[in-house]
Amino acid sequence: MTAPIAFGLTAVFVAVLLLLERLPSVHRAAYGVVKLSASATFVLYGVVVVLRDDVIKLPDVPLFGALLLSFLGDALLVPRGNKAAFLGGLLAFLLGHCAYVGAFVLHGVDPLAFAAAGVVAVFAAIRVMRWLRPHLRGVMRVAVPAYVAVIGAMVCASVAAVVAAGHGPRAAPGALLIAGTCCFWVSDLAVARERFVADGYVNRVVGIPLYFFAQLLILEGWQPGR
Repeated sequence: MTAPIAFGLTAVFVAVLLLLERLPSVHRAAYGVVKLSASATFVLYGVVVVLRDDVIKLPDVPLFGALLLSFLGDALLVPRGNKAAFLGGLLAFLLGHCAYVGAFVLHGVDPLAFAAAGVVAVFAAIRVMRWLRPHLRGVMRVAVPAYVAVIGAMVCASVAAVVAAGHGPRAAPGALLIAGTCCFWVSDLAVARERFVADGYVNRVVGIPLYFFAQLLILEGWQPGR
């Protein structure tokens, strides 16, 4: 699978998902097939990226693990109104973000760049939690802050990995890697708004494309040991 094929298939699946989200009644099994097809696309493209040099490097392992955990999270979030499935999906994505952090750290990170990005991430996390906290109940009061912290760490680690690799943040592959993690962060905000603040189609319009293309952008910017 080449990059144009991966991006093209993802665009088709995303368009169908957004159409299905707009319909008044959709069978969840049909929706799940389309969603998991989109997820399978980034997993398969991940295989191509990991194997492109015929040698699997150590950072590739958590990277691919993150893709598999994302696929699992997508599967768990197909049902609606199932709290246990939602919590399972949240945990899968939390672990997936941790795996991405591990991949970037093994890739090599610049401590000063991580600290600088961390200042921005902490400020953003405080603002996000001030927005979400009034809407959180029970275990979500613990789970959501943990999730916000980990997704922020993922973005910081991507910036630090780009700096450590000597790539300018505005040049490929650095721009692609950072853009991917930032898109992931924004897509998670859309999911949080959908789940805890205000249910609405606009959340899916923003969150769904950003999430799937974020995975591909991270893979396009992934160059361990180069």
